[in-house]
Amino acid sequence: QLPVYFATDSIETQAGYQITEALTIPDFTFIDQDSVLFTSSMVAGKVKVFDFVFTRCGGICPQMTNNLTRVQEYFKGDSSIVLISLT
Repeated sequence: QLPVYFATDSIETQAGYQITEALTIPDFTFIDQDSVLFTSSMVAGKVKVFDFVFTRCGGICPQMTNNLTRVQEYFKGDSSIVLISLT
């Protein structure tokens, strides 16, 4: 089971964590691995999980990628969540 980390935007209840203040991400535009434009409007309304990695990182990056793979497996049938890795 993965731990849940929040700052001041949630409280823990008997039913789990409840978000008390949602933060918003400004509009963004990126170029993906296939040189195709990727914009925030393409994932509007979804829960976004961003992962920042270096492709030649021998430190924490492989562990982060492994953990994100576990998150991906857990939520693979949930179309309301999108994982975005930036490098």
